Amino acid sequence: MVVCGSVVRAYRAGTGPEVVLLHGDCEGLDDARLAWEPVWVALAGHARVTAPDLPGFGGTPLRATVPTLAGYAAWLSAFLDVCGIQRAGIAGLCLGAGIALQAAQDLPDKVDWAAALCAWRSCRPFLSDR
Repeated sequence: MVVCGSVVRAYRAGTGPEVVLLHGDCEGLDDARLAWEPVWVALAGHARVTAPDLPGFGGTPLRATVPTLAGYAAWLSAFLDVCGIQRAGIAGLCLGAGIALQAAQDLPDKVDWAAALCAWRSCRPFLSDR
């Protein structure tokens, strides 16, 4: 699929309520499959799980996405639209946690709930969101 001008690698499985899983940015957990595959396999029996590689990570180039929490939240809004997801729960790990919380704030009509796992401010200087 193409979101904001970039081809996005994403994984989808299951049926039921929409759940989007956002990966982190460090220690080998910087793409959806590495970070979330065991979880989405377990959740797929209970929910429709979608796990994208975020722009600049895994199989998705950064391109026009602004690499800040607000920029990634805006990208997530476009991603949800392309996937046909009207509302979803968002769970994020590390960087994904920050994006999930930002999306809950910025996209209240699209985010049912947000879960922040291992949330911390990334050491990457480009993510200082001012």
